[in-house]
Amino acid sequence: MPLKLHPPGKRGFTTYFARGTVAGRRVEESLGTRDRKVAVRKLAERQIELEDTVGKSAQTTFAAAAVAYLNDGGEGRYLPPILKWFGPDTLVDDVSIQDVAAAAQALKPKVSAQTRHRCVITPIRAVLEHYRRGGPRQKHNDNARTRWLTPQEADALIDAAAPQMRRIILTLLGTGCRTSELVKLQVGDIRGPSAQIWIADPKNERPRWSAVERSRALPALLEGLPKQGAAFRTQHGEAYTIRPNNSGGQFAVAFNRAREAAGLGEDVTPHALRHTWATWFYAAHKDLAALMANGGWVSVTMAMRYTKLAPADLPAQLEAHGWRFETGSNAGRRLHAV
Repeated sequence: MPLKLHPPGKRGFTTYFARGTVAGRRVEESLGTRDRKVAVRKLAERQIELEDTVGKSAQTTFAAAAVAYLNDGGEGRYLPPILKWFGPDTLVDDVSIQDVAAAAQALKPKVSAQTRHRCVITPIRAVLEHYRRGGPRQKHNDNARTRWLTPQEADALIDAAAPQMRRIILTLLGTGCRTSELVKLQVGDIRGPSAQIWIADPKNERPRWSAVERSRALPALLEGLPKQGAAFRTQHGEAYTIRPNNSGGQFAVAFNRAREAAGLGEDVTPHALRHTWATWFYAAHKDLAALMANGGWVSVTMAMRYTKLAPADLPAQLEAHGWRFETGSNAGRRLHAV
């Protein structure tokens, strides 16, 4: 059936959302607006986009994707019970993050989170990645995209920063928001009692609530908060300018000065703090659904990048440096089109 428009307030959505099936693919996703006229236009555009891009590939089942993965030399040790769980008819594009979590819990209910991840989540991820790449992974250097800071490095950066930049760094480390999202943050988007921020205009056009780390990030975020308007201001008290390319890199000079004083390399950028938050958050909870909900990812493949980076003692390191992460109230919301 074609996509249908649904109003805010249903199924946990705070904006208009689209729901239906296109080319065999189940879709339920935010349209990113509370304006009905804009939502109607976006619904039509999304229908056309899905019809053009999904096509016949949306008819591929998870079982068929697994067979292709195995034929290309993929590891099949843990796949039999997973294939039985999903059955012969589940479409690969219908496998949501909640489906992955449910399979992990059902197939390995009495083991550690690490074992559950190794025996269920990792094999599913391998099949999905192989399917979306259209074949085996090509070797490449991905270090720059996954640069994250240890708690010791983060403290060095925080200590070296000027007060205004220190507040920005702590907020980025404690929320996982992008710099472009941070400069758009309004005072009214901050919920101190529940330790959450509302990301109204994210890069992927899917607004979300994101949890704020309470012990260090929340006090910094609330410190010197204006009564209204932009939550973060320049040194002259003015709101940052939203650039045409949606860039948030308007404080590069102050950030680079702090980075150099901390003895960190040029690979440490403001965006690396988002990678840092994701790595820390997952290490603290081993909760992929919460990572995706708070970080605003709809791609399992992208979010899973952060599930394999951290050493086993990172949670203890975070605790020792005063970081305490919570999952937030929106961690269990259903996400589709992964």
